[in-house]
Amino acid sequence: MLKDNVMPKEGRQAKVIYVAAAICVAVIFLALLYNPIAGFFNETDLWWMVPVQFQIFSNSTPLHSILTFLFDPYQTYYLDAVVNTYYCIILSIFGPQAKYLIAASTVIHLFISALFFMILRRSDLSLRISSLSALVYCTLFAHFQIYMWPMAAHHLLVIFFTLIVFYLYLETEKRICEKKPYRFYYWLTLLLNIAASFSQVMIAILPASILAHILFCSKDREDRERKYDTWLPFFIIYLG
Repeated sequence: MLKDNVMPKEGRQAKVIYVAAAICVAVIFLALLYNPIAGFFNETDLWWMVPVQFQIFSNSTPLHSILTFLFDPYQTYYLDAVVNTYYCIILSIFGPQAKYLIAASTVIHLFISALFFMILRRSDLSLRISSLSALVYCTLFAHFQIYMWPMAAHHLLVIFFTLIVFYLYLETEKRICEKKPYRFYYWLTLLLNIAASFSQVMIAILPASILAHILFCSKDREDRERKYDTWLPFFIIYLG
């Protein structure tokens, strides 16, 4: 009889195979994207965006100017603080070149694929299904514009916040059910949810997803009511 928490030999071998496959796909994926990213030339609609936004907060910009850049709805095209913060961080570190924004977006896309895998595993799907689903998501051509066009960063960041907050929600619920310490994950979920609420209106998919999970995935009425009470602050954030 196998001891608790001991993975069978076949399971360990399968895990190694899927990890190796994921690494190989990531390497090939990045290798194929290297030349398009390194040789990226600003399109006409990007000439104004990258240099102008870099100029707004470069050369030791005062705190007031930074806050204006982040929260003034007329400073940038996308009108939300999350995208502005993303541009601010990347451009201030690497300079006003679109290729660095694309490289950063590509890394975030890979991290999102990993989050997708973790959510599927947390949902008790098999390693094979979770791995293949994450690899398909990572390499799906439909996502190409999201990480290869700097002005589409708002889509990428909405997906990022949706998945990371949803994963933390699942982790918190798992710890509550197992009677483990959960307050750190609970407050971290709320904190990231506050940050997510500054995104574009598409972020409404996040509270809608968690509400659907509470409605349809609770064990019984008592469990559903307990989740409503626990996560009421989460939904109140979107009333502001």
